[in-house]
Amino acid sequence: MPLLRWIHYQLLFKRLILLIVLFQISRIIFGFTNPSTVSSDYLSIFLAGLRFDITVICIINLPVLLMHVYPSKYSFFAGYQKINSILIISLNSLALLFNYIDTGWFPFIQKRSTIDFFTLISTGDDLQNNIGIYILDYWYLAFFWGLSVVALFYFEKKFRKSINSLTIKNHFLPTHLRLGVAILLIIFGIIGFRGGMQLKPLSIQAAAKMVPSNSIPLVLNTPYTLLKSRDDQLLKEPKFISMDEAKNIFNIHQQTISDTTFNKKNVVLIIMESFSYEYISYYHPAKTITPFLDSLMTVSDSWPNCFANAKRSIEGIPAVLSSMPSLMDQSFINSAYNVSNINSLASILQPHGYTSAFFHGGNNGTMGFDNFTKLAGYSNYFGKKEYDGPSEDYDGHWGIFDDKFFSFMVRKINGFTPPFHSAFFSISSHHPYTIPSDYKNKIPSGLTPTQQGMAYADASLRSFFELAKKQKWYDNTLFIITSDHSGPATVPYTYNRLGAYHIPLLFFDPQHTHSTIHPETAQQTDILPTVLNLLNFSGKYTAFGRDLFASNRGWSINYSNQTWEFITDSSVLQFDGLNTTHYYLRSDSLLMNNLLNSSHTSVDTSSAFLRSILQQYHFGLIHNQILQP
Repeated sequence: MPLLRWIHYQLLFKRLILLIVLFQISRIIFGFTNPSTVSSDYLSIFLAGLRFDITVICIINLPVLLMHVYPSKYSFFAGYQKINSILIISLNSLALLFNYIDTGWFPFIQKRSTIDFFTLISTGDDLQNNIGIYILDYWYLAFFWGLSVVALFYFEKKFRKSINSLTIKNHFLPTHLRLGVAILLIIFGIIGFRGGMQLKPLSIQAAAKMVPSNSIPLVLNTPYTLLKSRDDQLLKEPKFISMDEAKNIFNIHQQTISDTTFNKKNVVLIIMESFSYEYISYYHPAKTITPFLDSLMTVSDSWPNCFANAKRSIEGIPAVLSSMPSLMDQSFINSAYNVSNINSLASILQPHGYTSAFFHGGNNGTMGFDNFTKLAGYSNYFGKKEYDGPSEDYDGHWGIFDDKFFSFMVRKINGFTPPFHSAFFSISSHHPYTIPSDYKNKIPSGLTPTQQGMAYADASLRSFFELAKKQKWYDNTLFIITSDHSGPATVPYTYNRLGAYHIPLLFFDPQHTHSTIHPETAQQTDILPTVLNLLNFSGKYTAFGRDLFASNRGWSINYSNQTWEFITDSSVLQFDGLNTTHYYLRSDSLLMNNLLNSSHTSVDTSSAFLRSILQQYHFGLIHNQILQP
């Protein structure tokens, strides 16, 4: 009989254990699905993951915890316990759903989702067009999530039965003991809510100090990153370094003075969806995925050590067009700062008589590209709505097939008065990698679906150049080819934080065909200043990058789950906003040996450079001073 007085506390304990087990199971499945996130220190991963799970369980189940703090006669009512069950099942089913969604999405974005996930899926109609195919392809994740929901229903029914079967409904501890236990539960609840007894509440960045960098996404959970990033939609006044120091190290407000006449070459910038270093057969001769791009590299300037500034298209496009990296939780396009004054190749070239256009075969409004390109200064936007071909050219998921939309761009360009700048963003090398029937026999056999999508996109690129060569504007055009971000990883290198951002970059000029391989580190934000240099531009502009032909010391920056990564020709540094957490040599491509505690003078140099960029990025967005005053 005395034990019955503890039954409500026992019930709370059983419920919490159930939730912890279900969250841990979802983590195990995340690790099996994404093995690159698993490191050998299993105990640290388990304990760190447990800490983040307990924190988010306390946060989302706060109403349930409050209903257990001080049992009363109402606690025995069937309706009272049913409310508890409804809250537990609904809140935690939703939380676990986000975990399983991220398990499948992680290979594409290489991080846990943050609050802008909701803005992203509500922008345009891509979600409703593709949700069916995603459920079919990731049915096993839906299955495990369904089992979790069934387990919640089953055990909650069992828990309620243990209360409802009692014949005596007044099993309580004495009042003074109930008050004492309530105080203890509140104290433990606060500790759980804060993620421990440390001075500041547990943060996303704390994961960087607990486990190797590749395991950070594994120990986190998606409900936690969604909730924590909710409060980070507005940037805080930066205190990384003084503005004077920042500009002395690297000034984003740049100016060039050319002693030669401005070269009014046409500029065609082609952004290939999800093209990764690992899929380019020029760098991997055993593969035959991108034969045309390979051939183009033999007559171009190329950078085999180019890294994207983002892992999502909505972040990559501003980096390529406007030299605007993605260094915060929300993409610039969907952030509170998306009306800040920025420049782009279109806005800078417009005073020189350039016509500009952005081509993307996706549904108009997808990811807000139409609004962003208008803000960035592009005078024309051509999407699926403007396409003048037959309806059969729609792939049924994302938009118009690449080869068809490339041809459409040529037709439109032919109506422009030179000089012009055109940016093209492809779509077909994206899950589910749909290939038009007239190209299926042209794709090499034995390829995975992802590789087939890349091969088709490469074939579409070939068809574009074959058509463009016949146009009178071709010879006087500078072509740049890169990617918006890397594609799904399949090898250990591209699963880790360094390789996950590795993409191709080449500059091709039909009048100067040669092959020059530049080994220095490059990034998407270098494209804008490099193009301006090649055109002999004189004037001011803003760029979070460098002219690739003016310096042989390269660098790249990216951001994921509140950790910034700074890549140089010799090292990789990771920074959590306060401290450097990891430092690797570039020769350690799998990021296995953290040398942070070793004496490397370049740690301080890289850290200062990174802080310089972050100081100007945050200050510029907060005060709308990205552009030079």
